[in-house]
Amino acid sequence: MQPWTKTAFQYWQQAELPGKANNPLIIDFFQYVEHVEPINDETPCCAAAMNFWLEINGITGTKSPIARSFLKWGIAIDEPQLECIVIHKSPVNLWAGHVGILCYHNVNHHILYGANQDNMCGFKTYPNNLIIGLRWPSPGSYQHYFNNCPPANIIREPNSPPVPPITG
Repeated sequence: MQPWTKTAFQYWQQAELPGKANNPLIIDFFQYVEHVEPINDETPCCAAAMNFWLEINGITGTKSPIARSFLKWGIAIDEPQLECIVIHKSPVNLWAGHVGILCYHNVNHHILYGANQDNMCGFKTYPNNLIIGLRWPSPGSYQHYFNNCPPANIIREPNSPPVPPITG
């Protein structure tokens, strides 16, 4: 399992808190992005979380709170690879997007692990037509990760969070 995925799984089911209370773990995601202060734990945080999970493992992220900033990060890959970074378009807003870690992929759907998925960190199934980018950290000090990029199938390590069935 890649280091960013291991770190991300430590935040499984961290959720927004109701009312004026804030989950400090979600607020912490914003320490690795520039030009934004989270208003509360309901501030969109998928890109901030991805930056956090990468940066604390020594991998430079985009430093942007915008999901689509990952379209210019790392290297583009042509085929879905387990644990690659997936960037989505929004089905509603042309400018908006989402970013997460690929945990499963088939011909119609994929499962991402990410933040701000149903107001928490976790897994969610999406149709493949939302994918606008697949990225992997740039080679260099992380060349061993790039060379060992596994095929896109399901992550199953002991004590990993349960992956939901594909729906839709």
